[in-house]
Amino acid sequence: MVETLTLVTLCIIALLIFRPGRTPPLDRPLAISRPGQFHAVLAPRINLAQPLLENITSRVTEEMRRQGNTAPLYFKVHDKEVTAHGQEHYLLAATLRDGLLYFQAAAPDKQRSDLDTIRAFSEAELSKVPEAGAHAESATEALADAIRAAANQRGAALIALQ
Repeated sequence: MVETLTLVTLCIIALLIFRPGRTPPLDRPLAISRPGQFHAVLAPRINLAQPLLENITSRVTEEMRRQGNTAPLYFKVHDKEVTAHGQEHYLLAATLRDGLLYFQAAAPDKQRSDLDTIRAFSEAELSKVPEAGAHAESATEALADAIRAAANQRGAALIALQ
């Protein structure tokens, strides 16, 4: 009886010590590629934005993907998951090219405006992906709506950057 109680106590202690906890923010950029769905590049300490990106991706339908390419959309995101790790907000860029979503997320830069920061980061990443075709206004609006709906569901506040 004592051995069983000791074994159970040791197992509980081991679980408490070694159980997986919350995902810590990473100190280096993170590239996530889901073939046929999305490609994301997240700046250091912004990897916690991944659940929002997954939520956005789930809202983008095949019909939206076939509508055409979108102009890049830029947002300032106040997400409680990221805020809990010392980041007041982060910057998000999203675009749809040839049916694939591209996301870039970066931390604000005190030396530049938020729009300049995310635009430069986004353009540097998207320069690796040639753009074929013009931007479809309906696709751009549909993507913006999907981003807003995903943010609302996660309780994140969005501010569009123009």
